Amino acid sequence: MDEKRKELLNYANKLVDAGISCTFTKANKASIGTWTELQETPLTKDELRKKARRGNVKGIAVVCGKVSGGLEFLDFDKRLGKTVYPEWKEAVKSQKPELLEKLITDESPSGGYHVGYRYEAEGYDRGQTLAEEWEVDPETKEIRKNQNRTKRKLSLIERKAEGCLVTIPPTPNYKHLQGDLLKPPTISRDDRDFLISVAKSFHTAIAESSVVSDTTRQKKLYNGRLRPGDDFNQRGDWGRNLESDGWTKVFISDGKEHWRHSNAKNTVSANFDPTQGENGLFYVHSSNASPFEVDTA
Repeated sequence: MDEKRKELLNYANKLVDAGISCTFTKANKASIGTWTELQETPLTKDELRKKARRGNVKGIAVVCGKVSGGLEFLDFDKRLGKTVYPEWKEAVKSQKPELLEKLITDESPSGGYHVGYRYEAEGYDRGQTLAEEWEVDPETKEIRKNQNRTKRKLSLIERKAEGCLVTIPPTPNYKHLQGDLLKPPTISRDDRDFLISVAKSFHTAIAESSVVSDTTRQKKLYNGRLRPGDDFNQRGDWGRNLESDGWTKVFISDGKEHWRHSNAKNTVSANFDPTQGENGLFYVHSSNASPFEVDTA
């Protein structure tokens, strides 16, 4: 067994002691052997030692979810040379700096980021894409389309949770930046919801079917007048209406405004993107933003 595989095995044994299910990976990050059963039962140290003898062992990955004590990661992809991680980080820091300091943070070879933590729950959520943007041709500035003519999306942030595998250091070219996976922080459900709500607020690939545009819905009354978002669509003067109805502007990132509804404890409920639509789009991603419907603009 070469030195690198010894290093990977040594860390895998420490993960077992920390109550984290793990396995080894190939050069392409695929698991060596099936890992479905590892979502229920972690490999033992003896089983890991036998796997480590294989010549195609190149890295290590952890299994998220219940089997690892509620371990979860936010995966920030790097697309077209950029990632929204710095903006997300600053938004979290502006609201909950002490929470940001607790989180495990790694950088991937592509320049993306993994942010990890544990949380306690009776049942754990499965993986989910939290934020996407349209894939735009850098020359024509037009949204690229698939063969079936649907608009092409780029994933910005994914939640790696139950049923997900995440590659970690000391896999080659992965950099550990903050925290200790061997002593992962357990955060509250409220803090976890806050982190995810900030991530969702970066979603800008809004389907046309989600945009409120018909006359009936535009005229729906809210406290005796048009809903703030509908009022904005007609007049463009919307910030004061939102604030008078209990909304709070939480932060601004890359020209986009991120807002919290009064029903939300500490999460982000919606974003306003001035680059979309005739007057911009106000997109609601929270179910606690009545009378707005979730995932509508």
